[in-house]
Amino acid sequence: KILIDMLWNEEEDFEVSLNYSLDCLGESIGCNFPRGKAGQTVGALRCINYMKMKKSIPSVAEIKALPQMTDPTRLFGMELMGEATYSAFFAGKPTLMLMILARRIQWSFQYGFHASTAPAYATMASAFMHTLGDWERGQKMAKAAVHIVERAKELGVAGNSEQEVLYRLHFLVNPWTQPARSLSNQLIDGYKTCMLHGDVQCAFNVIGVYIFNHLLSGKELNDLEANVQSYKPQMAALKYDKFGFFIGLVGQAALNLMGRTEHTTMIDGIDENLNRQLWHQAQFVKRFLFAHFGEYKAGAQNSIKVGNEWLKSYPGVYFGYDAFHQAICLYGEARQIAQKQGNSCAPTLSTSQLPLYRKHAYKNHALIDSWVKKGGPNHVHHLSILDAERAALLSCTQMSHDACNLYEKAVLDSIDGGFVNHAALTEERFADYLWGVDARAEGIHHLENAIKLFSEWGALKKVEQLRERHAIWKVNDSLAKSQKDIMVRQRRQSLRSNH
Repeated sequence: KILIDMLWNEEEDFEVSLNYSLDCLGESIGCNFPRGKAGQTVGALRCINYMKMKKSIPSVAEIKALPQMTDPTRLFGMELMGEATYSAFFAGKPTLMLMILARRIQWSFQYGFHASTAPAYATMASAFMHTLGDWERGQKMAKAAVHIVERAKELGVAGNSEQEVLYRLHFLVNPWTQPARSLSNQLIDGYKTCMLHGDVQCAFNVIGVYIFNHLLSGKELNDLEANVQSYKPQMAALKYDKFGFFIGLVGQAALNLMGRTEHTTMIDGIDENLNRQLWHQAQFVKRFLFAHFGEYKAGAQNSIKVGNEWLKSYPGVYFGYDAFHQAICLYGEARQIAQKQGNSCAPTLSTSQLPLYRKHAYKNHALIDSWVKKGGPNHVHHLSILDAERAALLSCTQMSHDACNLYEKAVLDSIDGGFVNHAALTEERFADYLWGVDARAEGIHHLENAIKLFSEWGALKKVEQLRERHAIWKVNDSLAKSQKDIMVRQRRQSLRSNH
């Protein structure tokens, strides 16, 4: 276990850690898993079928009747399988991870429950939700995990299972099933529980979710930056620098938006020496900023290049929001290209990219639609915004009342959900659409709405950007009206002369 921890925390060699765990399991207690892809695929399918059976999710009464695991060999195996589960995840072997999780759950029924039984259920819940798309069963597994923790606490054998379950549910399940704004208090309580048990790593994991949830749910940026400044020194003092970097990314995004740095979408500290997970987290924050600062081309290119790898690998609290920000950038750049194409007959390099951007936008749009159909409360307004974006893309050179109605609905849905940041973003996108179809007065009105909402959020740098655009639009609108008046007078004079 010491060697595995060293490989995990110091070397970050998850493949070696995984193989070492599997070797120990096989050689020491005859608990073997297939090493080849074909065997793992077949094994994973069998495990999924087992987990779909009714008996795989115990009732509260069955949980209370479960004995405690006492066999030293099985206890040793459960500890090693716990290590192997997370090594398999970070080594990119999801089928093997499913097999190990299912084995841990089967052993709990055969030999009694262990401190890691509840975390196994919590992790399997996320696998069913995000890998298999079965949200109903995933939520049942999550509830079973909570009941198993309570039973373990009654018997005094919970260990660190309560903290692990808290973190996994807050990171992988609750953001998809509970309104974002209702999670804040739960996350702070989870942090306190983890600290109370001395599990600093779990505590900082939960705080990471709390900080990101704050950013994504549209709460005031000033409060967010204050939270980062409060927790980051704790992480540094306890040598959890990776967690400090993690929430520091959010702090930088908040500072950029508030205008306390010279940058808009630039994030410091991103280089090739970062491990893959931290690098992807940094790219997620950059896509968030690309969407909010209107740098759609950069966001679209980043989404196509590396965004899909993130969506496949890390189905946590930010996963769904990232799909939305990617789609905003993809729709945004697609519409800019389509507008230029509509005003010119000559094809250009950018116009050849239009089908690609549109294809990826539609793909993310469909993904978010599937989450809403499964009951995801935090993506209802995302879907409304993207419905408006698609309608606007299809009518980007001519006014569409359908697109206008969809934008109005999207603003209301965003405000109803408490997402002032996305309401502001929608007003800006609506304004751009109206300006592009020559409905200038209406476009200026919605740009003013966007300025008010971004101000409410605390994004003063964005407000400054929009005010500059507002001033230009007002001048251009006045010039256009003057030119129109001149043309009308000239036409009238011509008619009088002919008469």
